[in-house]
Amino acid sequence: MESRTAKKLSTFLEHAVKTTPFYKPFGFKTELDHFPVLTKSILKVHYNNFISNAFNPDQLKKTSTSGSTGTPFVFYITPNKLWRRTAEMLFYNQIAGYLPGMPFAQVRTDKFSSFYKYVHNAVILDPSFIDQQWLKEKRDLLSTQRTEFLVGWPSVLSQIASYCQSKGDNQETFHLKGIVTSAEPLTRQLRDQISSVLCRNLYDRYATQELGVVAHECKICNSYHLNTASHYFEFLKLDSNEPADLNESARLIVTDLYSHAMPLIRYEIGDIVIRNIQTDKCPGALKVKSIQGRVNDVIYNPNGTIVNWAVIEDILKTADNFISDVSQYQFVQESIDQYSLKLISKNHRSSKTDLKNKLVQLLGLQAKASIEFVQTIPKLPSGKCPVVLNQMTRNKV
Repeated sequence: MESRTAKKLSTFLEHAVKTTPFYKPFGFKTELDHFPVLTKSILKVHYNNFISNAFNPDQLKKTSTSGSTGTPFVFYITPNKLWRRTAEMLFYNQIAGYLPGMPFAQVRTDKFSSFYKYVHNAVILDPSFIDQQWLKEKRDLLSTQRTEFLVGWPSVLSQIASYCQSKGDNQETFHLKGIVTSAEPLTRQLRDQISSVLCRNLYDRYATQELGVVAHECKICNSYHLNTASHYFEFLKLDSNEPADLNESARLIVTDLYSHAMPLIRYEIGDIVIRNIQTDKCPGALKVKSIQGRVNDVIYNPNGTIVNWAVIEDILKTADNFISDVSQYQFVQESIDQYSLKLISKNHRSSKTDLKNKLVQLLGLQAKASIEFVQTIPKLPSGKCPVVLNQMTRNKV
């Protein structure tokens, strides 16, 4: 750990033990790994004990998570953290082609004020109800109002891209300088679908409401740079709090060095990553080469072995007519050996038998897979529509 980071971390830990009831008993400890891993379940039980007494509550800002894991939360942050989070967003947006004042559109369900939208030249794309009329309106917005930057969930942007493609549109139709996807895993198929129609300059971002930007895609090393300016990161094994090996799937643990109002020490976001140990490109950056999604949505085969979602996606893409016929899909693990694949299909030309055989071949002979053509795929309470969902583990939360 660099001396500057170590000093910043030490000062933050000292603040936490001095000003919060929850961390006060840890005042004699100096090493980070002596503090407990913090889950949302612990936060829920001891919520008030995490709020620092160093601030006037009336001066703190509130930010809330979407609750996509079933546990929505309200977090308190200082004005300094709010401004820092905004500055980070501007910095990373500029990497993707954004300039302050540029007209942009953002997919989100919570509303901005009219004043905010006017000042920031922003348009909100509310995906609460998506139908043909909604898609037509968004196509018109992107093609005629010179929207130059787009931020949104991959599942929504892919639907817009698919609709625009059906109307004969391509990148020349639009005026986009860049796209940032966030909040959901960006699969290769979703990336290809969005970038081939709307804009090639697409970056993926990993961010949360409570932390701000956690990581941002880098085109030089083809990985995600972790935001070490604001956070200290650890990588722990999936089944214990021991450090993970360099090339294995790991739980990402974050200490937010600017969460002074409500200190988040060794905070478990709930996502799984794999570190990138490549040193010939971007040698000074702490990197992850893939973000595999929520811990609660990891897919297991009937023997209990984790199956990487990218492998499942590759198998699906080899099925007859899958790429040309399927506009949206969702893979769900219902139980230890029950799986379902929901498909929104243009002409129902994808072979159910072929898809089922390929899934059983990958997951094992004990796997029972069902294939269903649907008109719509249900959204989570947060409004998101993840490509992969594990109901077996979600039901235990």
